[in-house]
Amino acid sequence: MKKLIAILLTSFCILALSPQIVGAQSADKSVREESVNLVSVKGRVFTPRGKALRSATVVLTDAEQNRRTVTTNRLGAFTFYKVPADQTYVIGVAGTPYRFTSRVINVTSKLSGLVFRGVD
Repeated sequence: MKKLIAILLTSFCILALSPQIVGAQSADKSVREESVNLVSVKGRVFTPRGKALRSATVVLTDAEQNRRTVTTNRLGAFTFYKVPADQTYVIGVAGTPYRFTSRVINVTSKLSGLVFRGVD
């Protein structure tokens, strides 16, 4: 009988507390999901003469020096997906015989139309 009472008491405590625990976990998860807005950053890379530059490496660096890289396609286009918004980044081009000026960008929403033109 004592064993049965102990099991019932334990079950009651678990059931009584579980909505609070589950609610707290789901609320915490939704806050984290809402606080991170992910966007895309798109652009194109060109040679000094205006020709699309394929296979160039585009580097996106955040304030903590975390680097992400993508490679341009045959049209010189690049896209970074799932970039956290409301942050400042440095974006630049590497891995080519040309020089490019890096830029500081403040990403608040989806960003497209970035153009990099190389210098001899």
